[in-house]
Amino acid sequence: MPTRWPRRSARLLGALLSAVVLLAACTQAQPAPSQPPGRTAQALAADRIQILHTNDIHGKLEATSVSSGSSGFEQGGMALVAGWIAQVRSRAPERTLVLDGGDTWQGTFTSNQNRGEAIVKAMNLMRYDAQALGNHDFDWGQDVLAQRAKEASFPFLAANLRDASGALPPYVKPWIVKDAGLAKVGIIGLTNPRSPSIVKASSIAGLTFLPAVETVKRYIAEVRAQADIVVVLTHIGVDEDTELAQAVPGIDLIIGGHTHLALRTPRTIGTTRIYQAGAYTENLGRVEITVDRATRKPTAIAGADVLIPVTSGVVRPDPEVATIVAQRRAEGLAITSRVIGRTVSPLEGVRGTEVPLGNLIADALLDYGRKQGWQSDVAFYNQAGVRASLPAGEITFGALYQV
Repeated sequence: MPTRWPRRSARLLGALLSAVVLLAACTQAQPAPSQPPGRTAQALAADRIQILHTNDIHGKLEATSVSSGSSGFEQGGMALVAGWIAQVRSRAPERTLVLDGGDTWQGTFTSNQNRGEAIVKAMNLMRYDAQALGNHDFDWGQDVLAQRAKEASFPFLAANLRDASGALPPYVKPWIVKDAGLAKVGIIGLTNPRSPSIVKASSIAGLTFLPAVETVKRYIAEVRAQADIVVVLTHIGVDEDTELAQAVPGIDLIIGGHTHLALRTPRTIGTTRIYQAGAYTENLGRVEITVDRATRKPTAIAGADVLIPVTSGVVRPDPEVATIVAQRRAEGLAITSRVIGRTVSPLEGVRGTEVPLGNLIADALLDYGRKQGWQSDVAFYNQAGVRASLPAGEITFGALYQV
């Protein structure tokens, strides 16, 4: 059924649109960089296992069309990610793990409309092995999160999460061990300890988020006793990952999320490697671990392509995942395709500390507050809350929703 939007949201949206044309005239276009299609991965050596990883997917079901001179290509989207995972996994299926660093389904209309159900279906088809919970994965409350956990064929990990009774909530596990043939891999999951300050209180009522370092110190010996390689799958940010590696010896890899960094060279703290693949399905992370056959311990952690650009032209989108994406697009199109405004120039929203679209949003909030009789003098807006830019021309509901 069509989504009905609250009257207050509609008024705020109107305030935002009323300012678009005035501000747009003062802005200039800044073309986004494009990236050519990635290379086909080579065969995996017999003494190695590989870990493929994503993070901060944020509901990016659909690919983005990127222009490159007279031609172009598709970037990201779950069907193309699935195609790349299938190709790289085919190098050694029994020696491949696929992990996600959280903030997985919140962020696009096509995903949000059914609260991440489509993303979980796609990840099931892609045979993910585990997902760390991100702060945005709590956005729709714990009942929805528990339902997504029931639907998922892979576990949600959050070792530092406790419910009102002091126990782990039933929809998460603290850690798992996966047999990758040459070695057993222990995976400890961490959700964001700062979630109480950035997630709506009603969505996390009764939950306690424990510190990352304290949590990993509690579990690492237990995991190490059952695993040859220890991975901490986190959604805490790369600086916090660094602090974790400094504070807790014995972690082989940290695969993280939250800060949306595309680390083309892993951070190295002692013997710990830290990886993160960016965001929005633009890259697929790949880590190769060389294993000593006698000890089953890692002797090297590297990778010929730490990040594989998720672009078309080399692999085909997975047809089953593409069907899910097409269904979600068709159901949402009646709403997202509605033209609700126009801008005569592009409105940049995501580059720099002060951007035209950010100023526009703040002005709209101020105007809205005054119309409510609040006698507002100043409006502030979170820079990270501006998630997209608006190109010149017609503004659709879908484009504004992305913002």
